[in-house]
Amino acid sequence: MSDLTPITREEALLDGADLEPITRKEQFIKRIYDKTQEVPEPITREEWFLKKAGEGTSPVTIEQLNATENGTYSEPGKAYSPVIVEVPEPTLITKSITANGTYSASADNADGYSSVTVAVDGFKRKSIANTPTDIASFNDGTANPMPSLEISIEPVQSGSGDPSPSNVRPISGWSGANVTKCGVNVWDEEWEVGAISNMNGQNVEDSGYFRAKNYIKVLPNTAYYIQKNSTDILGLRFYDRNKSYVSSSPISINGAITIPNNVYYLRFVNTSGNIYNHDISINYPSTDTSYHAYNGSTLSIPFHDSSDNPITVYGGTLDVTSGELRVTHANIASYNGETINEPWISSMDAYSVGATPTTGAQVVYPLATPQIYQLTPTQVSTLLNQNNIYADCGQVLEGEYFVAL
Repeated sequence: MSDLTPITREEALLDGADLEPITRKEQFIKRIYDKTQEVPEPITREEWFLKKAGEGTSPVTIEQLNATENGTYSEPGKAYSPVIVEVPEPTLITKSITANGTYSASADNADGYSSVTVAVDGFKRKSIANTPTDIASFNDGTANPMPSLEISIEPVQSGSGDPSPSNVRPISGWSGANVTKCGVNVWDEEWEVGAISNMNGQNVEDSGYFRAKNYIKVLPNTAYYIQKNSTDILGLRFYDRNKSYVSSSPISINGAITIPNNVYYLRFVNTSGNIYNHDISINYPSTDTSYHAYNGSTLSIPFHDSSDNPITVYGGTLDVTSGELRVTHANIASYNGETINEPWISSMDAYSVGATPTTGAQVVYPLATPQIYQLTPTQVSTLLNQNNIYADCGQVLEGEYFVAL
């Protein structure tokens, strides 16, 4: 008895058994099976399409298609060799943009830019104080160090009138310079309790008032706007170049006031009895009528010789930014018994001559050869918008500052 599992004729045929001739049907089945065992080489759809087309009796026509830039193309039933995309040469230009300018590409008929140049000059210099002035005022600073600032050094002579033995006017020099910069408000907002006499301009002890502590630098024949609390009554006190008292003027309402032609400093006292509430500003220019907090600072520059010894200067110039101190005048004090021929007659009208009863005559005279000393260079930064710059030892001779383009 056989232990083989019975199989059908078709199974025996597929297994390759040596059987009697097969029928046409059986041959067809075998061919189908053989085809299922083939593993075709993968080709793309386009390759298959071209192969099938080549099996025909007619030659295949292969075309080239030119498509525009960023274009698309589709045509069913056709085969193509590589598709060529024609990209035209772009129109390139060079564009310059001025400093702080803006530019949009749509503004020009061009496809692109080979380069874009931003023509930034940075800053532009502007000059101040082409003629000597007690206060250099200018607008539109950029909060950058000034490239140059030169001031004069002038001796101070007390009293008034022509100096002579009957009109003794002592002369004082300077051991250093204080350079002050500020914005619209020229009052430093330093105050103290007390009044100021309208008879002699001196301080008066009185706890019912408050007064400006320091002298306020102003320009003669120039309008300033006094902004204050509506209940304040200010008594203005005017002083000349030597801080000698000149006159007074009350101001009870906010408004512009023109400084007298011989006045270079002022102070004020609040006679209403109010305390200071940060509501007072003395504005330059006078067209600015709103309150401004004081925005300023003072640079103190001591004078010394080449050996770093302190010196007193009676005349000369100081280039603040370079540090060059140029001494052009000196002082002589003649003691009793020494002779100076009519020392009060001098060609130096600005400096004149003084004397004291104990030391005799005092003369400030020009040096034949100025003495040059090198001090530490000092940077003075300008403020945005309004700037007022002055020195306590003299005038602003010249200077420059930067503005943004």
